[in-house]
Amino acid sequence: MTKRVVFFERIPGASREWPEDLRRRFERHFSRFDVVHFAAGSPDLEPFESALRDSGVAAVRRELAAPSRRELLDFDFHFLTPKSDRDYPKGDLFDTTSACPGDGTFHCGVSAAQVRRPAIDAERSKGFDLMLDPGWPRPFVYLVSRRLAGLLEATDFTGFRLVPCLIAGREYSEGEMALDYESAIQREEATHFQLIVTGRAPGRAWVGEVLHTFAECKRCGTIHGAIFESMPQPGQEDLDPSLDFQLLWELSSSNRGSFTIRGEHLLVSARVLGFLLANKVTGLGPYLTDPPVKHGVVEWKDAEAKELASQS
Repeated sequence: MTKRVVFFERIPGASREWPEDLRRRFERHFSRFDVVHFAAGSPDLEPFESALRDSGVAAVRRELAAPSRRELLDFDFHFLTPKSDRDYPKGDLFDTTSACPGDGTFHCGVSAAQVRRPAIDAERSKGFDLMLDPGWPRPFVYLVSRRLAGLLEATDFTGFRLVPCLIAGREYSEGEMALDYESAIQREEATHFQLIVTGRAPGRAWVGEVLHTFAECKRCGTIHGAIFESMPQPGQEDLDPSLDFQLLWELSSSNRGSFTIRGEHLLVSARVLGFLLANKVTGLGPYLTDPPVKHGVVEWKDAEAKELASQS
């Protein structure tokens, strides 16, 4: 049976700090970021929940699968979390005229159109096979090494394309920097490629109730940070089984209806994850660092249960 992790997170603005007696009693279950986590079935779990009820602290309880390597590929889809590349200038990539400007008091910036390719300094890059360029709002910029690009080009995976990155320090014309510029020479010389995910999840993932919102754009409604009742759970109809790579940024909830988030979830099929692991691809970050969960697996939300929950 697949192991499961149960964890608790305080809801900001709705509760006081964890009481010291609770923290001392369950000290080994507290992370450095104050998330309390247990293995499902832990003898400490029920006493903690009882003590939590008595404490008056408002916290959300979540649970997720933490499969072993042997069980991992039994799940159809996975949340992929690339590690971050170093934050150094990679060029002016986006045309922000198409991005949401925000409401005057809040800068949104989502949905800008990428028009140029990143300029990569191989000496400054962290050098993983798979990386996420830090700092960009949606759409994210995913980078892959030349090695991984070559491996991917030999597959029949769907939902992506590879574009050679520019080499930092070289002079390029405006046309040569364009995202859709095709050059055999650039492809041969590139040290890195941008992995552009063309697949889009057709539906929304269920997150239960939106318990707390950190920031929200009043113009477009995009949520820029929130605490949800559950981890994202798409129904089987919400993902496209023909796509090996697909992006998801639309969610649904019981109290806020449907909405979009500032970021995005990168979802890959089991065969992609198996391929990455078999080829010892570097740069695969943990799905969660707090609690530590290495791989994020998609646990399906039953469509009927989602409908009933949304009506409650």
